Amino acid sequence: MDPAPPPSHTLLRLVYVSSSPQTMPETELVDLLDASRKANRSRGVTGLLLHKDGNWMQVLEGPPAQVRDVFSRIQRDPRHHDITVVTEDAVDERLFTEWSMGFRKLSDPALLAREGYSAFMNRAYDGHRFRPDPTGCLDILRYFRDG
Repeated sequence: MDPAPPPSHTLLRLVYVSSSPQTMPETELVDLLDASRKANRSRGVTGLLLHKDGNWMQVLEGPPAQVRDVFSRIQRDPRHHDITVVTEDAVDERLFTEWSMGFRKLSDPALLAREGYSAFMNRAYDGHRFRPDPTGCLDILRYFRDG
């Protein structure tokens, strides 16, 4: 009997962090989110965006060419600085299947009062703190997906 072939890994999951020199007004953030959802849906890209006080964390999932195209646009966006790819992996399934681009408001008072709340997103990113172990970054994204 021949061994099973290796998985095809038809999807790409890319997680990055970045910072911004200015805090984005909530109305501008909502407009960005609406435009991103529409564009990502047409490309088959899903994910989750976390933003607070100029700190960004995002996971993008989908066909590799489309994920790379979206990320390339992000890299050219002047609102993002110090962009660091935390992880870029070929995967067989999505973590954010139903999310055309989910978003969680991290300054929500209910979140601040939640048991286990962490001030993690209150610190400026230099991106390098995630490289040695990207699992913490993915754990936070899953937490907000399920929260």
